[in-house]
Amino acid sequence: MSQKATIPVGVELLGRVINSSGTPLDSQGTITAQQAPVVELSALAGRQQPERAPQMLETRIKLIDLLAPIPRGGAIAFFGGAGLGKQVVTQEVMQHFMTHHNGYAVLVDVSEDTYETTGLAEIINEPGRREKSVFVYEQQQATPQLCRQALQAALTIGEHFRKQRHEVLLIAEDYVVKQAGSSDLQPSAQALGITTLLLGPVEENIQQEANIALNGLDGRLVFSRDLARQNLWPAIDRLLSTSRLLESNAVGAEHKQIAEQVRQLLRRVQDLQGTQNLSPDDEQAVKRAARIQQFLTQPFFVAEPYTEVPGEYVRLADTLSGFKALLEGRYDDLPEQAFAFVGTIEQALAKASKK
Repeated sequence: MSQKATIPVGVELLGRVINSSGTPLDSQGTITAQQAPVVELSALAGRQQPERAPQMLETRIKLIDLLAPIPRGGAIAFFGGAGLGKQVVTQEVMQHFMTHHNGYAVLVDVSEDTYETTGLAEIINEPGRREKSVFVYEQQQATPQLCRQALQAALTIGEHFRKQRHEVLLIAEDYVVKQAGSSDLQPSAQALGITTLLLGPVEENIQQEANIALNGLDGRLVFSRDLARQNLWPAIDRLLSTSRLLESNAVGAEHKQIAEQVRQLLRRVQDLQGTQNLSPDDEQAVKRAARIQQFLTQPFFVAEPYTEVPGEYVRLADTLSGFKALLEGRYDDLPEQAFAFVGTIEQALAKASKK
């Protein structure tokens, strides 16, 4: 009987780049760590799990927490082309995850490029994130077998951290998962309590199909070139981005109601585009939607070196109260730009008072 494959696990891997066999690729010396049997996706996916109520993993990014909340242990896809801020949002999610959730990240990619030139390497390049991350990389053609091996190695490492009571964020290029044919990845990660982010390109029809199925995922963030042109960062489509948590009772009735009212208002105003001679009610809706669009922007910590604007994290309770007040028209008299790139509604009020 052949011996089961093992891979090194534990804190000794943090900050390192390894292949799916555990061999270091970063010229930082050998890795002396305990070995663990490599988990198999099919075995994990079939593991019986106790029924657990879905739970939101708060990112303190207003737009995500309101309109596409990430479930703890769930899988959410990021769809977006170059220049739309997908990497920046991923970095900001990681930053909060590591800082406030006692979390580690395990990243996976298979490519014929060098690991230094991959998008994932850029994501973990900064001190603070690098020291809390492990990069599983195979510099070869992305065959189904190799992609599956890389994912299994990442889950094995993640399982060890979960047993040490750390939150784990698995970040993988979407094509690696598709090439592996791994419909088992989401249930496997869920069985281990690992939250998964899949980074993919824009799907051709996703901009036209607002009701596109999540296809086994728990949510999606769709990055918009139109919003990027308007400087509405994060440039995440407010109507196409969603989460299964909003379909359940996990986020509460108030959260669901506010999220739906925001979408309804933005959809109404989108349908009014090009309309002449708006009614007073429609004019009010357009102005209110413009304030909400600005309030969905947020300064990021990871962008501070470039924007020189201090980052802001916003508690979910403050996010909900802020958007509720805007929907009710409490701040219809304030200028639209007062709500741009602030954290809480109180910061918007303070900004307006300085003008």
